[in-house]
Amino acid sequence: MWAIILSLIACVPKNARVKSPELSVKTINMGEVNLADQKGKVVILDFWATWCPPCRMEIPGFISIKKTYPDSLVEIIGIAMERNPMRVQDFMQKIGINYPIAMASRQIVSKFGSIQAIPTTFVIDPEGHICQRYVGYTPKDKFINDIERLLKERKTQKNGKKKKDAKN
Repeated sequence: MWAIILSLIACVPKNARVKSPELSVKTINMGEVNLADQKGKVVILDFWATWCPPCRMEIPGFISIKKTYPDSLVEIIGIAMERNPMRVQDFMQKIGINYPIAMASRQIVSKFGSIQAIPTTFVIDPEGHICQRYVGYTPKDKFINDIERLLKERKTQKNGKKKKDAKN
């Protein structure tokens, strides 16, 4: 029941957001990824597994989002909750995952509140704050709504800063 309620909540207001934990991981397919290097982007951080049907249902949406938004605006990072990196790599190739995937560790999982169910997906704003946490399958449209809202906030904030700087 809570998973359904959590998935229906809109992106939390800016003043209620929590700073994302530090995360630097070696990925299976794209070298190293560091959340600190993603400042200025909306980040979708997805904890998933190859054997999880709802996870498998979400991944095509992430692939589509990655194709739609430029790397300078949106990053998707998958954290595979598996023991066998070869199984993950085979799955990635089979379905064409186009974003970085890292293997989960206890340390990574504990940083994000001991993931109790998968998929669990975090949406992180361009300033590095967790805006949303979805537990269970979440449709691509919810992520797109979050992305668009956060990119609009980012643009408004940049325009406000430009006006403020122009006055000084």
